[in-house]
Amino acid sequence: TSSSIEKLHRRNWIMFSATLFVVIIVMVGILNNPEITSVMNPNSTTTLLIFLLLTLIVFLYEVTLASKISITDATSKIMENMMKYKKMVIYHRLISAPITALIGGLIIFFEREWIIEKGRLILAILFFIVYCLIVYLKYRSLKREQDSMIKEIESNLNELNEMK
Repeated sequence: TSSSIEKLHRRNWIMFSATLFVVIIVMVGILNNPEITSVMNPNSTTTLLIFLLLTLIVFLYEVTLASKISITDATSKIMENMMKYKKMVIYHRLISAPITALIGGLIIFFEREWIIEKGRLILAILFFIVYCLIVYLKYRSLKREQDSMIKEIESNLNELNEMK
């Protein structure tokens, strides 16, 4: 149980750190590059930055919930915290893929003038399809990993509970 909980904590911190890294790189890349800011529609930039910041907040909340799961607590407290974490993961899954696809669609919509003007509509559609496919595959991969981790922890907790 301890190693499973540690793995859960580690995974959440890695996801948060990776998201923070991406947010910083994108923000610095977009906001400090006059070429990008002159080409991109301000709505696209704002949408992207809001999305990235909200994603960072969600991962921070997940890390906070996961950190409340401690092996030194009573089994019932661990199970309670695990249920809270599991609910958050389910809600995150339900909204993350559709919102991510929506953000991609919004950015293409905001950038439609130069996409259509430059004859890049087919490329934009192909990009959006590939983007949605990558989002979906990443979603499935994370879902499998999270489900396995949560199931392992719950199974271990049930065994501990039965031993009492």
